[in-house]
Amino acid sequence: MKKPNLKGTIQPQDIYKKGKYSYVSWARTSEYLNELAAGWEFHLEMPPTYEATGVVWAAPDGTGYLMGYFTDPEGKKGAVYPYSIMDYKNDPMKLDKISARDITDSHRRGFCFCAAKEFNLGSELWTGNEIVKASEPVTPSKRQANVQPKQNIAVLARDAIVKSTTDEQLDQHLVTLESRLLEGKISQDQYNKLIDLIKARRKALTP
Repeated sequence: MKKPNLKGTIQPQDIYKKGKYSYVSWARTSEYLNELAAGWEFHLEMPPTYEATGVVWAAPDGTGYLMGYFTDPEGKKGAVYPYSIMDYKNDPMKLDKISARDITDSHRRGFCFCAAKEFNLGSELWTGNEIVKASEPVTPSKRQANVQPKQNIAVLARDAIVKSTTDEQLDQHLVTLESRLLEGKISQDQYNKLIDLIKARRKALTP
């Protein structure tokens, strides 16, 4: 199954600073993947020493790391990527110092790392490229140009629907979505999800 290319999906408002580094929350990354790469699931590879170390793999120097991968909607396993369990200084941690909190934090960071590797989601944060707004011109490759408008339009439409406060606004969104679908600017799957969102929003607005 063709893998989604999600480069350019992350928007400036998704970014937050921690020290000198820029991040996107794992929850926001998950939200984008659930919407734009439905059916692709993140997993941790279990080490041979699972009974002794759980999901943590042991490095030769006694530090620990996780192994993450995605499966496609048909269950096919993708490439497996290691992700070091690190302390607040970004130094790898010794196995006997790793806590449950360290594992959960690294699981979320590893998830974001694997999403960048597999789908280019948030890859700009790793390469140092600028995050641009959806409405601003970009110069992606031909393949990315064919995909990017669908992703940004779907994200912007979702945000607009959520902010709608009247039935009239929702009716307008419905007309717009039908046009975008006919123009090929959103996929049928994205259209269906946005229609369901309109229905849910309309129900929420009903007294």
